[in-house]
Amino acid sequence: MADIAFNMLMARIVNQIQDELNEIPNYVEGNKALGVDVPPIVWVDDAAIPITATSPASFAPLMKQALQVVHHIFTRHGMTINFEKGKTEGIMMFRGPGANLCRLQHFDKQQHPCLVVGTPTHILTLRLSATYKHLGVHQGMNADISLEIDVKIATAKLAFEEIKKAVLLNRAIAVPGRVQLYGSLILSRILYGCANWADVSTADLQKIETMMVKHYRRIYDDGFWHANCSTDCDFLHQHQLQPFRLLWARHRLVYLQHLARHGHDFHIHMLLMEKRMAA
Repeated sequence: MADIAFNMLMARIVNQIQDELNEIPNYVEGNKALGVDVPPIVWVDDAAIPITATSPASFAPLMKQALQVVHHIFTRHGMTINFEKGKTEGIMMFRGPGANLCRLQHFDKQQHPCLVVGTPTHILTLRLSATYKHLGVHQGMNADISLEIDVKIATAKLAFEEIKKAVLLNRAIAVPGRVQLYGSLILSRILYGCANWADVSTADLQKIETMMVKHYRRIYDDGFWHANCSTDCDFLHQHQLQPFRLLWARHRLVYLQHLARHGHDFHIHMLLMEKRMAA
């Protein structure tokens, strides 16, 4: 019952936040300029509030207004926001004329950049970060997925090295079993969250493919250290191993199916916008 009551309370809070944000003219104008209204997104007790401004100079004031709204509503319901590092942070993506000047004003400082907002009862300090990690996924201020991919590759490589002797290169375990374990213990670290990757460069995809093939070759003991080493394409075909592109495509299709069944209108709208921009 406690979980049900809490989720009902959070639903009420989110609706109130959305209503009060819609009373801010700059917030409404930003959504119109973006072409889609994205409401606050909540996962249990975690919330993310997307904000769009019509100009770089109006972005910080709009974030301060939104922060005041969120603080006021949470406080009214007896809840306190944790503004400590890694708990509540803001990511500012400046685009358009004047973006470089705004970046200098906010980030070219000796101390950590932040937004300070005064309320009748509190002084709020929101840390500004270039990246933020939530549920194992890195969000960047430049919306570039390369950082996320580099982190996942490094994590997968470290995990491989930690268990290679006991599991992945252990010849007491049959090769098919080791390949299956590689998929669940290592490859899952790469695939986690990959369904919502948008624009991934060929270079980033190649880095993942290279890492996977290298690991598979070590598991099968079939690499450059043998005179009859085959090409990567032939190696994958010989052992009936799926390249990352196919695994990624399957995850994206499952994700799209989930959105088609359970997604909101803004999910579909943003996907269609992404498709038109890519075309």
